[in-house]
Amino acid sequence: MPPLPEVPAPIFLPSELPAAPQPPVGTQIATAPAPQPAPPPAVALAWSATIGEQGLTLQGLVPNQQAREAMLAQARQLAPGGDVVDRLTLEPN
Repeated sequence: MPPLPEVPAPIFLPSELPAAPQPPVGTQIATAPAPQPAPPPAVALAWSATIGEQGLTLQGLVPNQQAREAMLAQARQLAPGGDVVDRLTLEPN
């Protein structure tokens, strides 16, 4: 087995390292803003409208409650007899 190479001196242990230099008095250290969390994964907002014996049925995903109410209001105006079955669900993200 060949001999081990010479280790340059001095070797410092972490507890023996010199302290980091302090910035001059009055110096302001800039800090970066915290990173924003990643947006939730996109979900396809698929929906459908079918006319059957119960009237007009809406089903699928909607982005929020306002969109749901707008779709239902429009469907009630267009549905024969105004019968609308709501099977819409809010998008989970």
